[in-house]
Amino acid sequence: DNSCISIKNNILHDNNEYIEETFYGRILKIFSHKIYSNAPSVEYFAKVLWYENKGTCPETGLPKVQYVSDNGYNVSYPFIRLRDAVPQNIVFWPVDPNNIRIDYSDIENLVECFVINRKNSWVFD
Repeated sequence: DNSCISIKNNILHDNNEYIEETFYGRILKIFSHKIYSNAPSVEYFAKVLWYENKGTCPETGLPKVQYVSDNGYNVSYPFIRLRDAVPQNIVFWPVDPNNIRIDYSDIENLVECFVINRKNSWVFD
């Protein structure tokens, strides 16, 4: 499944400082748009279902995410320009693969997942 996406965004925090954060989601739909009919270029957008950041796993160093129904980004920012997305191949992998129920049609009950990308190198014994 190649529908996972990440973006980096500068977020204003309580101390009036901008901090770069990474957001992860699943692409629901991709579409193109022209500002007006004779516009010289087309802009591409994605409708995204955003996941909540659950921190970093201390054992693996991998970020963790989980779908949360009241995540404000799904209301405020459901669409992104694809040129703003980070070009990397990522996948959501269950934190506990022995106790999973991954049914993307039942998004409310998805388990907590690691975010794995091709830059991560794994060595298994």
